[in-house]
Amino acid sequence: MNNEEQKAEVKQMMDSLVCEHLNDEKFCQFHCAVLELISTTVKEQTLFLPMDFYCKYKGFVELSCKMLQKRQPDNQRDLPFADLDDMYHCYRTQAETQYQILCRLVVSAYQNTTIPEERETLKSIIDSICNITRG
Repeated sequence: MNNEEQKAEVKQMMDSLVCEHLNDEKFCQFHCAVLELISTTVKEQTLFLPMDFYCKYKGFVELSCKMLQKRQPDNQRDLPFADLDDMYHCYRTQAETQYQILCRLVVSAYQNTTIPEERETLKSIIDSICNITRG
């Protein structure tokens, strides 16, 4: 595969992993599903991520979902709604940023590996995330 074909493949993969314009509930569902997939692959040691990166993504996903729950009208609030709303949007933004980094890491690893089994595993992870984005 020449350099231009590789660039096109990377762009196509990255575009397929984009998940934008989700409402709050769908955002949490999507990122919880991706987190579950990534957690499984990290535990099975089929995907190697820097632990601090994995913890950041996991933390921001969990915090954004917790803040979303606290914002619900039937929940008692420790903080005013505006503060919870600000916290939620901050955590959501960070989760989205970490997700974009995750996608770049996985696609880059896929592109750079020469080991067929590793390449197949990474392609499977990419396909699984794509299936979540379509779901």
